[in-house]
Amino acid sequence: MPIHLAHPLSIVDKAQTLWPASRLHELQFLGQQAAQLDMGLYLVGGVLRDLFLGRVGLDWDLALEGDLQEFLEPLQNQYGYGAEKPSPFLTLRLLGPENHWDLARCRGECYPQPAALPRVYPADLTTDLRRRDFRINAMAMDLHPDRFGTLLDPYDGRRDLADQILEVLHHRSFQDDPTRILRGLRFSLRFDMDLGPLAKTCMDQVLADGIFAMLSGTRLFRELQYLLQLPQPRQSLERFCAWGLGLLLPALHAPDPRLWQALERLSILQHRWQKDFPQDPLSSWLAVLMLLCFFSTPEERERHWQHWQWSPPAAWRRDLFALPAAPPGSAARAARYWRPWTPEGILVALALGDERLSNSARHYWKIQRRMRLPVDGKILQDWGIPPGPALGKALEMLQDAQWNGEIHDQHEAYHWLTTKGLLHR
Repeated sequence: MPIHLAHPLSIVDKAQTLWPASRLHELQFLGQQAAQLDMGLYLVGGVLRDLFLGRVGLDWDLALEGDLQEFLEPLQNQYGYGAEKPSPFLTLRLLGPENHWDLARCRGECYPQPAALPRVYPADLTTDLRRRDFRINAMAMDLHPDRFGTLLDPYDGRRDLADQILEVLHHRSFQDDPTRILRGLRFSLRFDMDLGPLAKTCMDQVLADGIFAMLSGTRLFRELQYLLQLPQPRQSLERFCAWGLGLLLPALHAPDPRLWQALERLSILQHRWQKDFPQDPLSSWLAVLMLLCFFSTPEERERHWQHWQWSPPAAWRRDLFALPAAPPGSAARAARYWRPWTPEGILVALALGDERLSNSARHYWKIQRRMRLPVDGKILQDWGIPPGPALGKALEMLQDAQWNGEIHDQHEAYHWLTTKGLLHR
């Protein structure tokens, strides 16, 4: 079904201010290739939403009215394009000389039951846009050479952007795919938007009907990870609860007030960590999830893990079970205490602890863990300590002495071992 526009709007000028020139040039080229095959090709979705929000888009999605393989053959044979194997959902990754694109055949969807994966079938652009999650993501840019840059907005997505609302395209949207609610929550936080009237009614019905219980645990967990990665975890999870979604995560059905305070501290600590230790990777979602699990019962968190079909990493689980942290007194003992902890575990421990704990953990991570002994096993053997348990014990004692600030170089290490009776002059 063609889309008729009373007043066509070209967005090329606006796009030139935000999009790389290579993207625009390649869009023109791909549009020409599709037109030669009498096919329609469109740039769709989030990149257009971001354009109208004044943001640089990251999701470069193309929708084709036509056969994918027929479109690909000249690109691959004549112009050096590559392509990944198409998925069952009529999508593939198109690998151009300069840019990569997510290419899909325009399609419709039908859901055999609520929360199931859809069955897809070839369709036109109007149908393809109608199956999307929100009207703000149901816009397209025509790439045909005669209409290049024309905005197609049949469901008034631009108006929703101006009104700052997230509205669904039909009343079964959330029932078909309840993960759209979680994506909507992320959009509401990122773009400061509220649910539209129909979206709110649909969400309330999904929650009343228990549709989330029909959703695959692995699909649910993937969406929850995206949510837990957002930069302000307290704000994200407070809105999560306000939307009635608390049962989907540990500790949020009836949150402990201390949880909100700890989440606020965790957010500050994560920002400080990334600034102080940019070379040390940090999985922010694992830190937030550990904090939630600390405030939940063992039965509750195990139930969630089983539903998600997720087995926590051994080190992460060890940290969780060691909370709240309580390092011993001396610098060496504290260093040995912190040494097996993950960055995520340390930050959660600090979010739950006091300033004394923070000083201990930061001293270990910033200084002690980077210390290298001025001697090794070979040097100790040259000094007369035989290989075996005595050698290992000597190295361990030297490490403690270094952490306690008692030795700094080989000379001090030799003198320290002598005073301890482990070496004889």
